[in-house]
Amino acid sequence: MPLLAIEQRDRAIRETAPHTHTKGQLIASLAGLLSVSTDGGSWVVPATHAIWIPPRVAHAMMSHGAFAGAMVYIAEQECGILHQMPCTFRVSSLLREAISRAASWGQPPRNEMESRVAAVILDEIATSPAEPIGLTHPNDPRLRRITDAILAQLDDNRSLEDWAAWSGMAPRVCLKSQPASISRYRPV
Repeated sequence: MPLLAIEQRDRAIRETAPHTHTKGQLIASLAGLLSVSTDGGSWVVPATHAIWIPPRVAHAMMSHGAFAGAMVYIAEQECGILHQMPCTFRVSSLLREAISRAASWGQPPRNEMESRVAAVILDEIATSPAEPIGLTHPNDPRLRRITDAILAQLDDNRSLEDWAAWSGMAPRVCLKSQPASISRYRPV
């Protein structure tokens, strides 16, 4: 079963430009905060969660300070049972330990025991319910400018009125136009 797990720690901020893989990628945050963006949305991934990126989905990543995480790359032919859209979910203790075990191999599974651990990883990804901690990108370019600015600086606490003025919108239009998900993630 083609699967490769890697654990890494970075003290510095890590940023990757938009890119794709022919494999599916699970990014599990073990310590620190990570943001991941695709053309369709953005997610902030805390240390208790992971994000699944299906094969061939362009994505970019940025850590916010020191970061420890695990990446699991899964061959495209194994991804049929997995989520078909990017999503986040809580990482179970079983998944965390199975990834750690697989990362210790330094290569894809070589024997029956390693293949069973890899199968557990796939089962855990497949059966983990998605949690809505992402943000769908708005179609309105003014709102997209706001969401991009928030994602670039997560500690920016401007008010709705300030964001509306900055983007050239009336606060009432800004509030009516926002995706329903924005109010769950930012106080407005």
